[in-house]
Amino acid sequence: MDIEPLPLLRQSERAMFKRCNWAWYQAFVKNIQPIVEHKDAADFGTLVHLALAEYYIPGEVRGPHPADTFDDLAVNKIALIKTTEYKDEETVAKWEDFHELGVALMEEYVKHYRGDPHWVVLDAERRFDVVIPDVRFKPLTSDKGKRGFRPIVRLVGTFDLVVRDLNDGQYKMVDHKTCTAIYTGHLTLDEQPSTYILVANTALRHQGLIGPNDSVVGMEFNFIRKAKVDTRPQDENGQSLNLDGSVSKK
Repeated sequence: MDIEPLPLLRQSERAMFKRCNWAWYQAFVKNIQPIVEHKDAADFGTLVHLALAEYYIPGEVRGPHPADTFDDLAVNKIALIKTTEYKDEETVAKWEDFHELGVALMEEYVKHYRGDPHWVVLDAERRFDVVIPDVRFKPLTSDKGKRGFRPIVRLVGTFDLVVRDLNDGQYKMVDHKTCTAIYTGHLTLDEQPSTYILVANTALRHQGLIGPNDSVVGMEFNFIRKAKVDTRPQDENGQSLNLDGSVSKK
């Protein structure tokens, strides 16, 4: 069956449609984009993703240090990136050098996770293309007697990272998120992981990344907060300490 005429459905398009039909119509039907866009934040996240994709090469051995990759990619980037800081019991905005902040965060990332030795990487930044059938109608029968539903759309996207976790032997997806503050309450309703988990087994099996009887059990979120590295001492629970030894609220 020829699926070329099928419309493409991107995750960003689906999320925008559910958030605001009018915004979706302007962006994806009339192809009208906002005149003013906050591109630096998006560019920062893109470079972090590229740096981590070079780092998480297939297997257990890691690739180039993500700080070096970010340094190469952003060396000519002259911009400030918005961050946050907890000061006087309030969260205040700060602006940091785009290049310096990215390199510092990537250096701290490797220092903190030490190469994630429990991950066997299957692939990073892996594109997928899955045909979604229209199950609202009865399946069709081909001339050869095969039955199947009529395809309705081609769902495309990119998995940030697919790994096998040596701690439990299970296959998982990892989604990188750069943000100014870490919030997790919305994740159960987030369109992206729900979509990716829906198509993960089909996509990864077709690409030979998992076996026919293997399944992806879920997604882990890798939050990278856009803020200067906290160099204060920490207690046994990993909480930062003030100069008087008290636990910081930051």
